[in-house]
Amino acid sequence: MVIGLLTLASTPIIYLALAMLFLFGITSYPNRDFDKEKWKNEPDTRYELTKDLISSQILIGKTKTQVKQLLGHENGNEDDEDLWYYDIGFISSTGNVDPDILELQFKNGRVILARQIPT
Repeated sequence: MVIGLLTLASTPIIYLALAMLFLFGITSYPNRDFDKEKWKNEPDTRYELTKDLISSQILIGKTKTQVKQLLGHENGNEDDEDLWYYDIGFISSTGNVDPDILELQFKNGRVILARQIPT
């Protein structure tokens, strides 16, 4: 009887733990150091590079020309605009159907903010 009650009580806990482990597995992704060649050649996995790109502040203070040299030209990013966007691919998460974006904000022609945003 005791074993039956323990089994009955522990089953939901085990299922919950397995579900959480599954969700963690599909929503985690590697964070890699920024690599210009990987950024250029593997656009679908750019999200792996954005944490380093943002936290190291590599882009802060760079001109639009310097950003283009580092990240390349993305359609829609015009020199007269102060917000530029780079597609970084689909970050693994539940219900994610749109690619995420690296947003760059310029002031006086230089980057003042780099952040990752969902679309």
